[in-house]
Amino acid sequence: MARFAAFLYNLAWFVLAPLWIAVGLALVALSEKRRKTFFPRLGFQHIPQAATPADRPVWLHALSVGEVRSAAPLLSALKEKRPDLPLLVTSSTATGFETAQKLYGGSAALALFPYDFPPSVQSIAGRINPRLLIIVETDLWPNVTKVCSDRRVPIALVNGRMSAGSCESYRKMAPFTAPVFGRLDLATVPSQEQADRYRGLGVSPERIFITGNIKFDAPTPSPSSAKLRTGLSIPENAPVIVCGSTHPGEEEIIAEAFLRLQKSFPGLVLVLAPRDPKRSRQAAALFQARGCDTCLWSDREKRGAAKVWLVDEMGVLDGLYALSDAVFMGGSLVPEGGHNLLEPAARAKPVLFGPHTEDFAEIADLLVERNAALRINGAEDLARLLGEILGDPGRARLMGDNAARAVAENRGAVDKTLELLQPFLH
Repeated sequence: MARFAAFLYNLAWFVLAPLWIAVGLALVALSEKRRKTFFPRLGFQHIPQAATPADRPVWLHALSVGEVRSAAPLLSALKEKRPDLPLLVTSSTATGFETAQKLYGGSAALALFPYDFPPSVQSIAGRINPRLLIIVETDLWPNVTKVCSDRRVPIALVNGRMSAGSCESYRKMAPFTAPVFGRLDLATVPSQEQADRYRGLGVSPERIFITGNIKFDAPTPSPSSAKLRTGLSIPENAPVIVCGSTHPGEEEIIAEAFLRLQKSFPGLVLVLAPRDPKRSRQAAALFQARGCDTCLWSDREKRGAAKVWLVDEMGVLDGLYALSDAVFMGGSLVPEGGHNLLEPAARAKPVLFGPHTEDFAEIADLLVERNAALRINGAEDLARLLGEILGDPGRARLMGDNAARAVAENRGAVDKTLELLQPFLH
């Protein structure tokens, strides 16, 4: 049955290839992001000299921005432990690749992850001849895993995460998906719940290990809050809210909450970073239409002070959390699964988020249980609870301290993961 399912899967790829390529070319003409990724992912890309077949690099794949950032502590520890090993880091999205360039450009070779089209997978696998494939969190594909397995390349899923909904979807497609999970030589997961899901999908029980979440091990840079305030001309005593990784539909809610809060906190400053920085101008127009004094982050040196700052650059949000008195994490008021709550928590900031945190369910539950975060439902909740936190500095400090303590107490997953990877690094 599994072989027949694999045959049907690849038959669909080849039968639909002309249509798929035609649609891809149309999107290339319309989308800058697709122009950057379509042909490289199809197989037409330069593989850096540092990832040649003779070197047999460790191939670490991180789907997009979140996974690329999650991989940072593991990649750093791997470089420290085994500096002799060449590394190739791939991502599937343009923004993920750009993030990898900023984080790993000096320490690893970089490329785009191939489409699961058989010729594309064979091309990159043959051109790099990896000694190990590490998938960070998610993004397992039938042909990628089969080609690696056929080449006797071990496959490790690190920090595996899967929502209940995704797990059920995979169960319904078991003839296609069970072989993929069965090819994993190692799966490290944050919790027993995740271990049970992967076991139920076909991962051998003896290959699953509960290590905790490597996100807790991410380093916490300490940018100067005073310097950031000076750079944005924010008065020392002005309260600041940072809204990170927001999506369409959330900025409207945040704008309404901000206007309500301004009545009680006239000096209030909002820093908002859309998940896609290219949406910053669109979000700025939304605030401007409501009469808000708005400025783009990239224009800060020309402009000076503003009440609403829209972050239109990658790689700066993490440091901007240091500015905040409270943080709202986006992707949670709309069904996007949420985003990394640990970055503001590690900086001892109280965190608010909406009901959609499926991708970070265990972290969200932990922070709520530890009185470090609050779950909200909409604009009214957002304005009310932010007002309570801003109006009670003692409560804000307590929540922030609880958040930082929760992060500190859950570190150590990277060391456990690296130990489990050692047998595959020969």
